[in-house]
Amino acid sequence: MKKTAIITDSTASIKPGEINGVYILPLQVIVDGEKSFRDGIEIDYDHVHKLLKENPHGLNISTSLPRQSDLLKIFEEIKTKYDRFIFLPLSKGLSGTYDMLVQLAKELSEQNKDKEFLVFETSDIAISLKWLVEDIKALVDKGCDNQTIKAKVESHKQNILSAVTLKNLVQMRKGGRISGLKKFITTLLRVKPIILFDKGVNTLGAKVFSFSQAVEKIFGFVKTKFGDNYKIKRIGFCYSFCKNYANEIKKIITDFIEHNKINFQNEIENAFITSVIIVHTGIDAFSISLLIDNK
Repeated sequence: MKKTAIITDSTASIKPGEINGVYILPLQVIVDGEKSFRDGIEIDYDHVHKLLKENPHGLNISTSLPRQSDLLKIFEEIKTKYDRFIFLPLSKGLSGTYDMLVQLAKELSEQNKDKEFLVFETSDIAISLKWLVEDIKALVDKGCDNQTIKAKVESHKQNILSAVTLKNLVQMRKGGRISGLKKFITTLLRVKPIILFDKGVNTLGAKVFSFSQAVEKIFGFVKTKFGDNYKIKRIGFCYSFCKNYANEIKKIITDFIEHNKINFQNEIENAFITSVIIVHTGIDAFSISLLIDNK
């Protein structure tokens, strides 16, 4: 059986060392256009949250690709332990990380003929990317071949949907990670935009005035994509505000599921937001990610 390492990036809501055989490549946070910090290593969620809170009208902060040197360092440290290296980066619709890894994997393959390198386009991010990593890890541990792993990635992409409800579009506009902003003008401060993340890209889905309206809209997106009789396998909940608000919204989600008799039998999973992600969402935002059971 091939000894396999999985390499994902720091947007996947996985902490270094959390999953055996899974390695985290940090993206970068750029402050004031010049100071670069590696996500989860030199800067964290709390630091970025503080900066954003101190600058409510917008902050000169952005994100950037991982450093090539960080990937090469990871590879040098683990190359003698593994025969196969599987890369599961965030969606190429959000970042150039995938393209960078494709090129680096090609170079590494030419230099290491006895190793195998596979880079997959996940169309994913955050907690649902973590789910994919966990599923691929389970297949790897069973000794599954490349075709089985590829099929799982493709199946996962077809059965996920995420939506982010924002306080405003200040940071999202700065990041340029969304289409359709020209059609959206927030004339009322209480309007909360919902960003739909589907098929690897962000689009402006709707605008609402309350958390309960946001939850209703998000499950409406799910119904539109998957039909009336969908069954939810996993629900992930991420947030960038205080715990009291988080508990309030989580209860709204749970009550909505129960009231509408939605087919979901498990617990809603919480996940931390990395500094790279909060740079774009800003504070007082939350996301709901869903994995549909297609069996």
